[in-house]
Amino acid sequence: VSITSSGRTATVTWTAHGKAVGEYIAILGANQASYNGVWQVATAADANTLTYTMFEAASATPATGTVTGRAADSNIRIIGGTIDMDEANQTVSGNNETHAVRIFNCYGGRIDTEVLNAKKYAVLLANVDMFDVPNLSVDTASDGLHFMGPIGTVNLGTVEGKSGDDLVAFTMGDFATYEVCRGNIRNVTIEAIKPRYALTALKIAGNPNCTVEFLKVGSISGTVRRQA
Repeated sequence: VSITSSGRTATVTWTAHGKAVGEYIAILGANQASYNGVWQVATAADANTLTYTMFEAASATPATGTVTGRAADSNIRIIGGTIDMDEANQTVSGNNETHAVRIFNCYGGRIDTEVLNAKKYAVLLANVDMFDVPNLSVDTASDGLHFMGPIGTVNLGTVEGKSGDDLVAFTMGDFATYEVCRGNIRNVTIEAIKPRYALTALKIAGNPNCTVEFLKVGSISGTVRRQA
């Protein structure tokens, strides 16, 4: 796809996009981070053109980079129960198949559960907006709750437990083996992070083209092996 913009309005040229006003799309790969994210279609003038409203004006038009567009999921919910990935008996390593939960390109959702024994991330949320995690408990070999930008509005209650790496992590660019997207992080609220012998309680890793605009943490308490 290709994208131009005027102010906060992005106009996408996308052959036979098949999208209607009000549906959600995922845009990734633009060098100008403002274009990337999960967006609601504002107008669909014809079969090959649609628009959406960005959070802020892009730094350049047209968008550069390898820009992709696809349909986005919406309102994915995982409520209750325990997910046990049996890490000791997993034979796959070094790729995205080792995460317990992986949600990519989604507008609206909720996770309230316990995750045990994942080889990599217990929960990966990548390019999501309007997502709630009231409670997440983990006992896992690597990260507990890992976010890859673009991230829109996210509300976390309590994230607690034992993790071999970061209990909560936000990255705007990640290791090549695991990176599925990169982008801005905005409007994140966390009530409590409670590590139980995690490597770190909270990690925020940047990228030259991306920003964190609002991230609030109510409290961090517990035990870590390195730093918060």
